Amino acid sequence: MNGAQHHTIFGGNFRFYAICCALCFVCALHFNTVWAYSIKESENESVSDSLLLWRVSTLFNHHESDSCIAICKQWLESPQSIGSTNTKARILTYAGLSHYVKSEYASAEKYFSQALVLNRTLNNRSAIGKLLLNLGQNAYYQGKYHESIGYLYEAMAIYATLKNAEDGKAAVRYEIGRVYFKTNERAKAFRFLNEAAEIYMALGNKKRLANTLNTMGMAYREDGDYPKAIAYQKQSLALKQTLKDTKGMAASYNGLGITCRSQGSLKEALHYYRMALAMQDSVNDKTGKAATLSNIGLLYMAERNYTLAKAYLLAADSLATAIGYIELQTNNTYALGELYEAIGRPGDALKYFKKHMVLQDSLVNTDKQRQIAALQTRFETAEKQLENERLTKENELQQLSLNRHRTIIITLIVAGILVTIIIALFISRMRSNAKIKLILLEQRLLRSQMNPHFIFNALGSIQSFVLTNKPVEAAGYLSRFSRLMRGLLQDTRVEMITISEEMAFLEDYIQLQALRFNHCFTYIIVAEPDIETEHCLIPALITQPFVENAIIHGLKNLPFTGHLEVRFAQFTQWIMITVTDNGTGISSENAEEITPHQPFGTALTAERLKLLYGSDQAMIKTEPLYAEKRAFRGTKITVSLPLKMNE
Repeated sequence: MNGAQHHTIFGGNFRFYAICCALCFVCALHFNTVWAYSIKESENESVSDSLLLWRVSTLFNHHESDSCIAICKQWLESPQSIGSTNTKARILTYAGLSHYVKSEYASAEKYFSQALVLNRTLNNRSAIGKLLLNLGQNAYYQGKYHESIGYLYEAMAIYATLKNAEDGKAAVRYEIGRVYFKTNERAKAFRFLNEAAEIYMALGNKKRLANTLNTMGMAYREDGDYPKAIAYQKQSLALKQTLKDTKGMAASYNGLGITCRSQGSLKEALHYYRMALAMQDSVNDKTGKAATLSNIGLLYMAERNYTLAKAYLLAADSLATAIGYIELQTNNTYALGELYEAIGRPGDALKYFKKHMVLQDSLVNTDKQRQIAALQTRFETAEKQLENERLTKENELQQLSLNRHRTIIITLIVAGILVTIIIALFISRMRSNAKIKLILLEQRLLRSQMNPHFIFNALGSIQSFVLTNKPVEAAGYLSRFSRLMRGLLQDTRVEMITISEEMAFLEDYIQLQALRFNHCFTYIIVAEPDIETEHCLIPALITQPFVENAIIHGLKNLPFTGHLEVRFAQFTQWIMITVTDNGTGISSENAEEITPHQPFGTALTAERLKLLYGSDQAMIKTEPLYAEKRAFRGTKITVSLPLKMNE
């Protein structure tokens, strides 16, 4: 809103002011709806995450795929993505969808697969079903029909367990029908397509119903029933015209062109193809355009116009190669081989026939057909079992399964045991070097944690109490020192201890350090109320190096009494440990030039976490704390660990 508009509004134009207020209210209501939806999806999302998801979804819905991909990639590479599992899963999904609509199938598969892994950890069954459907569609366009059918049958099993998911159930059946159509299993294709059409009709989903009718028309065309094929395709086109679905209308015109060409009506077919091509260019539909170019080339082949046929087929092959449309590449290379053979260029013909054979091998062969059949049997059985669970009581189903499948279960158990033993032996061998390295590291860490200066000074302080006739204080600190040494020896023998045990060790250690430095600082060790300190497990003595670093390098030389805080908290599936001091931090003038001191014990701790959790599962973050009116700043160390509970 510019200055002139401000002047008009506040100058007395009441009607304009009222309209603007109403628009602001509508925008606020829309944003509130999106925000509320995001919060419903994940109570742990921050406001910034909700804003990000709103922005990404808006870009995707407005077909700004490049901008959507750029924002998703930037966020995924930033530190903000660490720990935000639900948000990360949804951002990965939007990135995959944006690549998919651009026909960038390899990139789409990468992002969909990563999102699926995260949603499996969250047990978000609705999102799992959608991603399996997306992966099935993506694999279909890559010509990976055995992978596609596997994803789709698993998605169908997931949707069978969900309520109010009729649209998803129909979408899965439609995609399965398309795969069976491509693998020449017509009966199964018609079965699933009819089921999808019935569900879409009941839902009143005209767009999806139109797509289903168009695919059924294609199936009837392949069976040679041209009247029925044209009838279904025209029904589909009529629905798409009412919806103003340009991309869908182009697909229908392309399908009608194929049907007319199959009947020998070449002039009418070319008319439909050109209408489809114009629409596909207007919406940048690369997949549809590649198919239409190929069909025009085949039409000119039928007319023996080899010059135009060659031009269109080469253009189609180039576009199909660019987007990874393997099925179309396979058809184009065969057509080009026939073309060159017809014009008397056997060398070029042989080249394209060989390329066709290589591509054909990557599509459906006998082995993949067997895999498809096996997957079909597997997931159809799963679907029937789910139906039985809804119709019978759980204990009756378990008893029936026990009686019918006893032999199969025993065989599977034996096979599972053998596989488990083999895997365990393999993993044990692979991890042996890492275990040895971890043991050596822990020994080095033990030596670095309790250095001789600390032990000598602690004993000296206790001795001073004895010499000054303070037996009570001496006995107290001696008890803490012995308990500290005993805890150190015990805890370093185990890999994980509870948070309460870690807090007890820190209490003794910090008390002795305070004695050593004449109580130059105060301290607090606190656990948030919602964390189960008796059951949450963390690596033994993980906080000691950071506490020592804060005392030695931050608090001991202060001109005032310093303060140290150690806090344990839980955020969803993460344990957050913060060590904060108000000691000598980094000044604002040299913040970019000086890095915090990293002593030997701290560096070893970082290496230890990497071995225990992997390079991307645990994180240590150092933050300087700034103040405006004093020279001393302070430092905050945050250690993020995956949540682990004892038995």
